[in-house]
Amino acid sequence: MSRVRGATRLRRKLQRIDPEVTKEIKDSLRQGALAMQRTAIDLAPPFTRLRRVLAEQRAIGRKSGGFKVEFGIRTKRQKRDAFYAHWWEFGTKGFNGIAPKHARGRKKKKPYRLVIPPIQPWHFMTGALEINRRPFRRLRERAINRALRRAARGIG
Repeated sequence: MSRVRGATRLRRKLQRIDPEVTKEIKDSLRQGALAMQRTAIDLAPPFTRLRRVLAEQRAIGRKSGGFKVEFGIRTKRQKRDAFYAHWWEFGTKGFNGIAPKHARGRKKKKPYRLVIPPIQPWHFMTGALEINRRPFRRLRERAINRALRRAARGIG
């Protein structure tokens, strides 16, 4: 998980500023999350429920009065509907060997060879983050600088 140093202190200071001044920061965070959501939907594997889950409104959450934005598979229902998202994002190593005893059936059967091919990673969330990282950072920094200037002047 990536973090920004000093974000907690900045968030606390911004919460003490007039809401009219900080509205622009909250809007920029929301715009960045929406851009990331659109990109993740485009990059997600087609013909899966994953695109529908990522397109839901619940996929974007706001905390700390709107100064913290989360995007991804967040709710219990989303996790149930797209439980396989982790396997798509990071892939699997596959299996090549003798089937375990519990997979052979009820009666004692002779062991058999089991081959499960690996799944190649399909980086839809990581790709969305990487594509939107710089534009989102610029948008956020401009909004914070404008809000701090306005707060220093006493406007708002």
